[in-house]
Amino acid sequence: MYYKRLAKKYGIFLQDKNGEKIKNIGWLNGVVTERLRKCDFKKLCYITKIECVRNNNKGIDSIPIVIPLNVLNKISDIYKKYVSLEGKLETKNYTKNNNRKKYVYFLVSKIKLSDKNQDNINLVYLEGKICDKADRLSNGNNLICNLLLAIDNKNKATYYISCVAFDTHASKILELKVGDNIKIYGRIQSRMYVKKIPYFYFYNQKEEEILFKLKNLFLDYMQELYDLDKLAHKIYLNSSSEDIAFVIKKEVYEVFVVKVE
Repeated sequence: MYYKRLAKKYGIFLQDKNGEKIKNIGWLNGVVTERLRKCDFKKLCYITKIECVRNNNKGIDSIPIVIPLNVLNKISDIYKKYVSLEGKLETKNYTKNNNRKKYVYFLVSKIKLSDKNQDNINLVYLEGKICDKADRLSNGNNLICNLLLAIDNKNKATYYISCVAFDTHASKILELKVGDNIKIYGRIQSRMYVKKIPYFYFYNQKEEEILFKLKNLFLDYMQELYDLDKLAHKIYLNSSSEDIAFVIKKEVYEVFVVKVE
């Protein structure tokens, strides 16, 4: 009911200015946590992050946002400010260390400074075709469905959005086929993905070869800049044949499904 009320309040069911049906739209309220920096994959745009408080204050989602220069207009400083955004989800494909990657971000079309007394809003509406889906059970025996949704854009680009649904929503999605059209309401969720690299991956190799492998793995999963030589060497020294060599944490962005049509 909470999301239905927000959807109605913020006009998800409205058509665009040309009378065409909206297939990808969302609203975010939250605090900007990083300073603006130039976006390297979109011209005349800036990139930063916004923290959105989840409904009933159950956690925080940290979401990358891209803001075109003309949308910023006269707002020069939004760092640590509370803002309200309207926009849509987009994805950028790129290659890193010969591995294909996908970067998910929220492209802002409207922005305004707000106050913290407003609703905690993190709401998106997506309509597209099912590309892939897989089901599994959680540790608590709850049904989970991971879904890849293809959304066609007006500029002929297609964005592939990862979604996750639980229980009744998961069951409803699993009844559909790949290629079926689906409408989803949800919130953009950020979570940490943990990758464990066992020690036997490095077993019976020289120290230089192990450090080389470690550095490549870190370059693959770490977005921030570290002194990789010192970090990899420290991990190598602290590893033993009975332990996990190291754990990589990576932030993942997906849509947490709250309603399916």
